Amino acid sequence: MLNEIKRLHVDPYHRISAEQLELKSKSIAEKIPSLNDQQIVFKFMELLATVGNGHNFIVPTHSLKGSFTRLPVQFYWFSDGIYIVKASSNYKHLIGRRVVSVTNTPVEQVMKKIASVNARDNEMQQYWLGPYYLALPEVLEGIKLVNDINDVAFTLVDKNGNNTRVSFPGESFHFTGFPTLPALETINNPDYLKRKIENYWYAEHEKDNYLYLQFNAVAQSESQSLSQFSEEIRQRIKQNNIGNLVLDLRHNSGGNGSILPPLISTLIYFVEKNKDNKLFIIVGRNTFSAAHLLLADLNRLTNAIIVGEPSGSKPNHLGEAGWFKLPYSGVWGIISSQYHQASKAEDHRIWIAPHLPVTQSSESYFSGEDSVMIQILDAIK
Repeated sequence: MLNEIKRLHVDPYHRISAEQLELKSKSIAEKIPSLNDQQIVFKFMELLATVGNGHNFIVPTHSLKGSFTRLPVQFYWFSDGIYIVKASSNYKHLIGRRVVSVTNTPVEQVMKKIASVNARDNEMQQYWLGPYYLALPEVLEGIKLVNDINDVAFTLVDKNGNNTRVSFPGESFHFTGFPTLPALETINNPDYLKRKIENYWYAEHEKDNYLYLQFNAVAQSESQSLSQFSEEIRQRIKQNNIGNLVLDLRHNSGGNGSILPPLISTLIYFVEKNKDNKLFIIVGRNTFSAAHLLLADLNRLTNAIIVGEPSGSKPNHLGEAGWFKLPYSGVWGIISSQYHQASKAEDHRIWIAPHLPVTQSSESYFSGEDSVMIQILDAIK
């Protein structure tokens, strides 16, 4: 693991010294005889996290040894607390409940401990990925919160203030990417939750004079390349008198940044076509990697109005995906292999901040309200 960090990372000592990294590695090696496979993988996660930036993580599943389990619920960190937003069939009745504690530890303290394995560019990534690690029993064991990974007790509170203590079992799982805020199952969804599985799509709202473009992954769609999609958007802009364009990046954690130029060109064309045209960009905690490069370019090249949360990375950051797979355990993950300078050299911002800050509350989410679009529509009016 240490050799892979040295081989792949573009700057492994930007946060921790070489001597400290060696000592951390030596300490883990000395403990290995007393640890089981999952505990060893957790220690590897801690080691990688000490390097300290966002493109460093272990995927703790699909390995030969030490695969983790996952709880049958998904958590999300809203402005008013951490809530269950998705669950397997046996636990759907718990959706909408707020997490008070894990075992007997307040959830706020739990999240601070989880930060030890959550390598990140800024604290927005803790809001994004902290709830992901909260659902991994082996992580909760690693931070010395639980003794039995097959019986993890949570105290939950419902909207009436009633507390319930629930024990969840860990289950094997397939990693398909880090979670985003899921669509609602009981009521009609707003636009930003309706078509999350599509890489990109758009809809025109003539009544309110805007085009909504949701960009969920920097990847080609089978039916239409991003270049073709961008040209279609350009033709719509030419043909229709569109005065406002909303680019929604709040679910987009990246992909292949080399395919972005046609979309960037189209969005610049939109703002240059008419000096009164307004480009709004919706940003969230997991606007990351290649999606963040797009955001940084548009922030630099246009007068786009950024709305939502601070972004999940820095304009200039350590990124790219240097994939590794350890030979004995089969443990795999990525390490930051390149430096991306998407802004001027002296730009030391820790994120790209919104011009119109909008936080996501549990109430707005569960009621099917898009508080970000409400702000944008007010601005358009």
